[in-house]
Amino acid sequence: MVLKSLQISGFKSFPDKIKLDFEKGITACVGPNGSGKSNISDAMRWVLGEQAPSVLRIKNMEKIIFEGSDTRKAQGMAEVILVIDNSDRRLPVDSDEVAVARRYYRSGASDYLINGKSVRLLDINRMFMDTGLGRDGYSIIGQGRIADIVTARSKDRRVIFEEAAGISKYRYRRAEAENYLKKAEDNLVHLNVLMSDLEGRVGPLEKEAEKAKKYRVISEELKVNEIGLWLATMSRSKATLRDYDYKIMLVQTQQEELSGELEQFDADVNQLEMRDAELLAGKDESLRNASSLEEQSARLEGDAAVIDNDISHCEGDIKRIEEEIEQSRKEDSEVFDEISGREKELENKRAAIGEKEKYADSLRQQAQSLSDSEADCSQALAQLINEQGTITADAAGYRVSLAAAQSQISELDSRGKTVEEALASYEKSIVELEERLGLSKQAQEKAQSKVAELTNAVAGIKMKMARQQSKMDESRKLAENLRVEALQSRKQAQMFEDLEKNLDGFQHSVKTIMKRAEAGALRGIHGPVSKLIEVPDEYATAIEVALGATAQNIVVDNEDHLKRAVEYLKQNKAGRATFLSITTIKGKRLEERGLEDFGGYVGIASDFVSCDPKYDEIVRNLLGRVCVVETLTDALEMARRYGHRFRVVTLDGQIINAGGSVTGGYISKKTGLISRKSELEKLRATADELEKKSAEAQQEYERLKQKAAADEAQLVGAQGELTTAQEDRMRFEADARITESQIKLNREESQQLRQESSYSRQRRENLVREQQTLEEKISECEEKLALLGEKISERSGSAEKISGERERLSALMNEAGLEILALAKEAEAIEEMIASLNDRRQRDKGKETTLREQIVQVEERIKELAAQAEELRSQAQMKKEQAAEKRDGIIGIERQRDSIGARIKELRQNSRDALSKREEYIREIERLGGKKDQLSAELDNITLKLSEEYGMSYREASEHYDAAEDEPAAKRKVAELRGKIRALGHVNLGAEEEFKVVFEKYTTYKTQMTDIEKSKAELLKMIDELTENMKVKFTESFKLINKNFSEIFPELFGGGSARLELSEPEDCLNSGIAIEITAPGKSPKSDTESFSGGEKALIAVAIYFAIMKVNPSPFCVLDEIDSALDEHNVDNIARYIDRMSDTTQYIVITHRRGMMEAARMLYGVTKKNDGVSRLIELDISEVEEKLGMTSDN
Repeated sequence: MVLKSLQISGFKSFPDKIKLDFEKGITACVGPNGSGKSNISDAMRWVLGEQAPSVLRIKNMEKIIFEGSDTRKAQGMAEVILVIDNSDRRLPVDSDEVAVARRYYRSGASDYLINGKSVRLLDINRMFMDTGLGRDGYSIIGQGRIADIVTARSKDRRVIFEEAAGISKYRYRRAEAENYLKKAEDNLVHLNVLMSDLEGRVGPLEKEAEKAKKYRVISEELKVNEIGLWLATMSRSKATLRDYDYKIMLVQTQQEELSGELEQFDADVNQLEMRDAELLAGKDESLRNASSLEEQSARLEGDAAVIDNDISHCEGDIKRIEEEIEQSRKEDSEVFDEISGREKELENKRAAIGEKEKYADSLRQQAQSLSDSEADCSQALAQLINEQGTITADAAGYRVSLAAAQSQISELDSRGKTVEEALASYEKSIVELEERLGLSKQAQEKAQSKVAELTNAVAGIKMKMARQQSKMDESRKLAENLRVEALQSRKQAQMFEDLEKNLDGFQHSVKTIMKRAEAGALRGIHGPVSKLIEVPDEYATAIEVALGATAQNIVVDNEDHLKRAVEYLKQNKAGRATFLSITTIKGKRLEERGLEDFGGYVGIASDFVSCDPKYDEIVRNLLGRVCVVETLTDALEMARRYGHRFRVVTLDGQIINAGGSVTGGYISKKTGLISRKSELEKLRATADELEKKSAEAQQEYERLKQKAAADEAQLVGAQGELTTAQEDRMRFEADARITESQIKLNREESQQLRQESSYSRQRRENLVREQQTLEEKISECEEKLALLGEKISERSGSAEKISGERERLSALMNEAGLEILALAKEAEAIEEMIASLNDRRQRDKGKETTLREQIVQVEERIKELAAQAEELRSQAQMKKEQAAEKRDGIIGIERQRDSIGARIKELRQNSRDALSKREEYIREIERLGGKKDQLSAELDNITLKLSEEYGMSYREASEHYDAAEDEPAAKRKVAELRGKIRALGHVNLGAEEEFKVVFEKYTTYKTQMTDIEKSKAELLKMIDELTENMKVKFTESFKLINKNFSEIFPELFGGGSARLELSEPEDCLNSGIAIEITAPGKSPKSDTESFSGGEKALIAVAIYFAIMKVNPSPFCVLDEIDSALDEHNVDNIARYIDRMSDTTQYIVITHRRGMMEAARMLYGVTKKNDGVSRLIELDISEVEEKLGMTSDN
């Protein structure tokens, strides 16, 4: 068996598909730290079935998939394929080549495949068992785990030795046999329980079968007598019913005659009332007419008086109009005089405006002449001022530049001295820092060596803790999961308890009665039927459906308590409820031939209910005539066979009603009144069991936690030393980097200062030349400014004189303009007043004409009003006479109404007498009808009993049975037979068939027990043989491994001795394995903790080589097992591996020269900034050349 290739895709730092081809001998994988080369060994371990994330150096299994980087997307799946040459058929697969693949998806799904076929992890473990390649094998030694076999507890070491001894397969087979043995023992216990149950049932069943025979004989006789009695009762009752029908008919005839008389009385009264209503309406009409005529007369007289008043007003209007005409003539004369005066005033105003306008024109001409002279003068002055501003600005700029140049020269002189001093200081500092750098690098090398040693020690402790933590996590998760499940069960149970407590699902009336009973207000209340019975889970649905609404029927002590409860519901309008009295309700059980022989028959519903004996009759009354079968097909067949005489219900709740109707469909299994009680008990039991298991898991977790605490303390100590060493190394590294940085910085600063000094000297020379030029320009500007100042003063005096004269003329012009405007306004006002007075004169002339026309109109109006007043008074007198006639007619109507009222009273008295008589007839009919209904109910009850108890109609009973001739004697016979049946007690009609079935089961179970006892003996023998084989193989292999170890150790150590010992030789299959070492020149030690990290690694390598010589693994992966070794020991191990590579392929992950020199193939692993590992196949010759160069240097 040879390892051919390894293909990786999406695994950890290998997102791209890579393939490593292997040949015989040693293959080395090299690369810098962090490049991902150890992920290759992780991939091999993972594809062979490793499940612990900590062993694979990840937090959780999802981290096995490439997570992406800044430049690469995350992968959705990781896949590793391991291809093995199986030509020798060492693996139990009929193929020359075996490809083992494992995939893991980001969703959490995973696949295992062998040659492309999906398999289980168990199949892979079985395939590699005893080859050293399995999950617990020794073929793959992970990074930092070489010393685990040395530092592990003695009992923990034996896993690898068992794999090497080839007894893993035997141990697995023994575990399987022990499991089968346990199952056989459990089956025996179960069969013993069943047998003891059956043995106790055989005898009683035989007696019950005999009792069933007696029951059938008595029941048949009872049936004949009871049906005969019922037929006689029904015949007598039917004759009585016919007599009641005749009496009811006679009374109804008399009632109908009285009803005719009552109808006539009502018709006469209605006719008279209609006549009285007509007379009353006529009276009301006459009253309204008389009142209306009287009101019209009064209104007409009032209108005549109003007209007289209007005439008086018209005469007053004529007098007023004549006075207004006289006043208007006087006002017209006064207005004419005022108009004449205003026209003379207007002429004077217009003359004054003309003079003022001439004066203003003269002033404007003078002002215009002055404005022209002033503009010429201002233009010349502005040009001079602009020129002065330009020269002043130039001079100011020259002065600022001069000051800046002088300041810069001063600063450059000062900075030059500072630069010279700084240069001297930097040169001195550089010398001191170079001395300090040399000391830091020496300290850094010493710290690095110590860190490497402590890292190996910490890795060994962590590997041991990782296994412990995995077990702790499993215990903690189990305890937490069980606790959550228990809590959920408790919550569900609490929900069902609340439903039961609040009577959820019950009718309002039932809740009301139960609350009153709990409060003590109602006595004798036992509760709803559903709360008084117990039903096994498998029958709960069937019983729930069979009861239906009757599950809410309330059971009471007696009829007195029943009446009080019903009365309470009526008084409080709390709804209706059905009550079952213990003293009244009687039940009957269904008895039909052949039920037990029916294929799907389960039993009678009442037989599956447990309750207090005092409720037995009620349960039989509700469920005694309901048959339970397995399926709806069985139910339909049974109903047809027995003529739909009784109800049939299936286990899943479908029901065939008596008569043939079917009720079915889906029904919830947990919401029924009965089902939820059963569900509540199940939930409580489940919660108790889960809490118990959770507590056990928590105890195991605490035990492991205490054990881990000790390991943690050991790790903390080692990590503390490592941290101190790492801090020292980092401090020395940081100090060296800082020193190098300071040296570099000082040199750069010195160079910058020299450049600055050169530039400053050149800059100062330029500034001195610039200073001289600026001083000359400033002097030139000052001379120009003095000349311009004299010219500006001369021009400014002339301009001021012209401006003063122009301002005086402007003031006079403004004053003249205001006077002209005021005169114009006054003239305008006078013109408007004259126009207004003329308009007023015209209005007054039109007003006088209008007033004279109004006098003529008013005089004509007075004549018209006088004629209207005379006409109105004549009409008012006529209305008075008509009203008197209407009031005389009302007296005659009142006399007619009195006569009609007396007749109506007489007819109503006759009607009341007839009604009283008719009510007597109605009561008689109701009495006779009640007796008839009672008798009919008795007949219906007998008919129902015939149907329910004997499954036949009245017609069928009459055809097959004779009516009893002597009813009293028949009643006594029925009572006697029922007494015999009661004396028999409970009768199991299916006892004979049940006895047969039970006996067959008893025989079958006995045979099974014999077979199981035989299998148990064979299993015990197999376990003993496997155990003995395991002892022999382990002992032989252990001796060989110990012998090899004692030979290999001194070869690798250069002397000394070593051996392995069983801590319990008498129990070699469970014994721990101790290691005793005698290093060269030292005393023997069994405490491996005192050895250094390198020594532990060398001891572990010697043990692994000793195992490999006994049971060579086809291939072996060694991940940096040489990291803690010096070059000499690395060379020794490399030579030894080379010798063993004839029988085993070695894949070595290393960065040590000795290992690389021994390799026949080299793969390089690199990683860039994108976080992706890349594989490079290296040329051996090139590597050897480079290694040689390194050695020379």
